[in-house]
Amino acid sequence: MINVIVQRVRSSDAIKRVTPADAQGMLDTFLATEFDVQAPTDLLTHAYGLTFEYGLSSLHDAMYVALVGLLPCDLWTDDRRLLRALGGRLPHVRWIGEYAFGGPECNAFGGWSGTCGNVQHIARRDVTPEEMEAVCHGRHIIRVAYAGRLMLIGPAGAGQVLAVVLEPVGEDTHRPITGRPASRRERLVYAGEIGEDSHDN
Repeated sequence: MINVIVQRVRSSDAIKRVTPADAQGMLDTFLATEFDVQAPTDLLTHAYGLTFEYGLSSLHDAMYVALVGLLPCDLWTDDRRLLRALGGRLPHVRWIGEYAFGGPECNAFGGWSGTCGNVQHIARRDVTPEEMEAVCHGRHIIRVAYAGRLMLIGPAGAGQVLAVVLEPVGEDTHRPITGRPASRRERLVYAGEIGEDSHDN
């Protein structure tokens, strides 16, 4: 996790890059989080075998795949190279774009503050809650933002592409907090990844 934060600070991708101040906040949050540490005794052996069985690019990737294979959980990832290598052969490794950002808060926009606050904020950016909901439930790509937030980039209808930010409000539940028209770079990234998926299918 700490390595990921360092990579985000140094990233040349404006979408992925975070400021040193945001990175420090991420690090503080990470260090203050209590984890249920799991260390199956055969993890390394299992990961080593998976590396060659599925032609994975690194033992590092195989460790994640091996761990969820040994524990009662799924691995949600946006690592397209890993997903292509597995080719759907391991059902517990899943694309995060298919994750249901659950619950009534996301579906009904329960976190919005009536006719003020967020609604007025996005209205100044020519965005409506309905358009943001269309992005949430449409074909979007996902980027991890700071403080556990997620950025969804996707179509809102009429050729418009939005960037929608969600914040965690509970286990497996996020709510939208803001949205705006996607930047040119974000639109290009979206078109490239969706096009890549279309070519793979």
